[in-house]
Amino acid sequence: MGGSPTIGVASEIKQDSLVNPVKGEDRVTKVKDLTIDELEYLIEHKILEVLGDPDSGLELSEEFKQKLRGRLEHPSARIPHQKVVERLG
Repeated sequence: MGGSPTIGVASEIKQDSLVNPVKGEDRVTKVKDLTIDELEYLIEHKILEVLGDPDSGLELSEEFKQKLRGRLEHPSARIPHQKVVERLG
């Protein structure tokens, strides 16, 4: 359990930069002062702390690894949203 989150943009934020006040200061960060990324990080961190990482200790199967390699070698074409709307109505 614990550890740093591995999901989302918020996982790139350093934990020490959030709510840990600098020693000797009476400063406390309030939720209203957090950026969205900082708030997402705190939420992700708390969820992982409480529930743990559900994928911890799991390994990818060889079949999945092969499929992933194939997709990386032959990526599918990306279709812009507008073209999908035009095709499907």
